[in-house]
Amino acid sequence: MDQVTNFLESIIAVEQPPSTESAGTENAPQAKLTPKSLPKKVIRRSSSSYSITEPEKPNDVSSFWYLEDDHKKVANQMTDRLIERVLNVIIDPLLVGPGSNDTRVEIHNTRPPFSINLMTLNSIKFAQRVSPVFEAIDDATYMMCWKDPYLTVGVLLMATLVVLRPYLLTAVPPFMLLKHFMVPHYMRLHTPDPLFVDGKYTWQNPIPSEGRPLDKFEAPKPAPQLSREFLMNFTDMQNHLVPYIRLYDAAVSWGQHYFLFEDFELSSVVYLLLCAVILVNLFIVPLALPLLLKVFPAKAMLIISLWSAAITLHPKVRGKLLDSLYTEEARLSRLNKTDKMETKLMSALVPEDPNSPVDTKEVEVYELHRLSAKHIWEPIGFTNDFFALNHPLRAKSVDADGKTIPAPAVKVVKSDDEEEKIVLPDIPRKATILEIKAPQNWTFTESDWQIDFEPLEWVKSNYIMDLVNVDADEKWVYDFVDGDKPPDGFTYRRRRWVRLCQRETAAQKRAREALIIATTTNSDRFGKTIGNLLA
Repeated sequence: MDQVTNFLESIIAVEQPPSTESAGTENAPQAKLTPKSLPKKVIRRSSSSYSITEPEKPNDVSSFWYLEDDHKKVANQMTDRLIERVLNVIIDPLLVGPGSNDTRVEIHNTRPPFSINLMTLNSIKFAQRVSPVFEAIDDATYMMCWKDPYLTVGVLLMATLVVLRPYLLTAVPPFMLLKHFMVPHYMRLHTPDPLFVDGKYTWQNPIPSEGRPLDKFEAPKPAPQLSREFLMNFTDMQNHLVPYIRLYDAAVSWGQHYFLFEDFELSSVVYLLLCAVILVNLFIVPLALPLLLKVFPAKAMLIISLWSAAITLHPKVRGKLLDSLYTEEARLSRLNKTDKMETKLMSALVPEDPNSPVDTKEVEVYELHRLSAKHIWEPIGFTNDFFALNHPLRAKSVDADGKTIPAPAVKVVKSDDEEEKIVLPDIPRKATILEIKAPQNWTFTESDWQIDFEPLEWVKSNYIMDLVNVDADEKWVYDFVDGDKPPDGFTYRRRRWVRLCQRETAAQKRAREALIIATTTNSDRFGKTIGNLLA
């Protein structure tokens, strides 16, 4: 038994959150120019709760979410911790990037993580107490399906009266409280005498008993787990998921054609129409609505719609209507009319050119050289900044006492010649141009890096004309030095390199992220698991 416990504890202890204080600034890797950032290691609280920050402790979760008194005991079950680790391994590809701002994840971090024990406990308690909800749904369904025509007509008459006299709507909640709660409980305390005629109950209103209550008050109790009501509640939970699933699938199947740009031209027309509807509602409807209400019989139309919908739901009418709507001829007719309407709407737009060019942009880097003490231009690297004289790392400043403060910190590296020290600017750079990566979500085209043959253009666009000298022949741009040394004591030159890149498609991005995850996470976790088991 001890071996099994040690085995489970080893699995649970596989993933430990990294310390945020262990990494110092001196050992931090240099930032790339414009690289595609690799997804950070994500610390999870559960399979459905992801965060790039350290997970909250169980004490940070409100006790409201735990139905048991000792919520700490529930939150630290060995089974839950084991399942959480297993799910973290299975759902590892669903990592959240470092810039994620998912509000759902943020809210999930304030609630308990996924737990089989909590799921079972909450489901059972919910099924024991959900009877009123399902009873109300069944009563409404019973009424709308004309199971009792007298009931259906009576409810429709009451609804018509509410439409004609809207102030009666305020009497509906008190009436529902009296009907469903107060009167039944009073009748239970004052049980009426059973009236028989020839051994059968008579159809008349029961008369409550007079005098003192015949029974004591008893609050409603949850349905017992081994009862018919409990089983019916679970059955209703199972069956009421189906309408939502079908409604969701139907909404996606219909909506993707108009709202999700499955057909780009059609969705563009719908977008313009929705914008027009918003403008009409903001500026025209407030002026026209009062006039329309004086002329348009709103109450009459509402009553007609209410009764028409109820009549449509009658079994005989509903059957004939569905038979006529779901015939092959009716389906082809609807499809033909829809196609004509869509074609007419899209005719107002200019069709999209299928041969339109891919979205491309130009990226730039600067090749930076520094003049050494031996008057030799030493390569510094490729950087995303031209590092002119007004750069913060090169400019001098003056303190409150008027003393000159030297240029900010630079990185000193000893060369092979002990007599000379190489002073490198502390800026992001790469040694070769092949190390430069494309910006995030972009990929380089087949073109190569090329020198910018118009250096004067980028000098003017960056407003550094007074700080540099331009060599139009060699395309180098030198620091302007007029007798005095530069603020940092060094002279630099730079030239601009450019290359085209195009936007990365979603398929390319998913393939790249899947490759990164497959090569970095699974092997690390497997190694940690084996190490813990062998320890």
